[in-house]
Amino acid sequence: MFIFGFIVIAAFKMPPSCSTCSAPLIGGGHTGAPGENTCAASGCHSGVINSGPGITSFSVGGGITSYTSGQTYQVDIKIVQSSVTQFGFQVIALKDSDNSMAGTDSLTDTYATRLIPLGTKTYVGTTPCGSDAIPPDSLQWSFDWKAPTNYNGGITFYLCTIATNHDCTSNGDNTYSTTLHLVSNSSGIYEVKDASLSADVYPNPANTSLTISFPNSQISSRMNRENSQLLITDIIGNEVYAQSINKSTQTTIDISKLSKGIYFYQITIPTQSGKETAQGKFVKD
Repeated sequence: MFIFGFIVIAAFKMPPSCSTCSAPLIGGGHTGAPGENTCAASGCHSGVINSGPGITSFSVGGGITSYTSGQTYQVDIKIVQSSVTQFGFQVIALKDSDNSMAGTDSLTDTYATRLIPLGTKTYVGTTPCGSDAIPPDSLQWSFDWKAPTNYNGGITFYLCTIATNHDCTSNGDNTYSTTLHLVSNSSGIYEVKDASLSADVYPNPANTSLTISFPNSQISSRMNRENSQLLITDIIGNEVYAQSINKSTQTTIDISKLSKGIYFYQITIPTQSGKETAQGKFVKD
């Protein structure tokens, strides 16, 4: 009787094992984009986000930081985590101006990836079979993304990835979230919604100081009556500088303490209908 009871208890505690191609077909809206949850926050998978040992690699066009309107780029995603046999991802590219869809996605591997429509947006994610890692430890996917043609503002990719223990439950899984930001390389002036809203940045690259000027009289007049803001972030989205830029046709800021690298600026002007934004990038030498 003792041996029988031990066997029953041991079998009861043993986690179930899922077969291949068993990953669920989840809907869109799990990328961590504005207004969305991640796979962890929505309750699909347990654990604290970005706390696991896995590593996610994510690139557009081989590692570009700026895009050309209408051009197609390959998007590459890879997850590495030891002993894991099932991975997944969901990603979307949104315009920084209004968080609407940025560009269009095309599948290059329909066995492993799929398009996931949700309202006015379309996500890219894994298929059930495209989630299985054989052999284990890592998995990678790719698809094509075409940049929008009538837009030259900032674009942010929102990516959520998962590494699961393949036991058919939400326990013991790891969820990761990251973003990738692109700016337009069509010109040195970036604009959103209104052609009169533009900014020049110089010198670029810069070393100790950076000047942002507003050559168009319409933007200057708006600043005279509105509370406008300048925000600078680093390449991973951390805020490094912010100030008010009211009643000025240009502003010069000290960037001598910034580390070398690529930075993004955003100038926001409140309007009666919402806001208007000029944005772009500069390089700190």
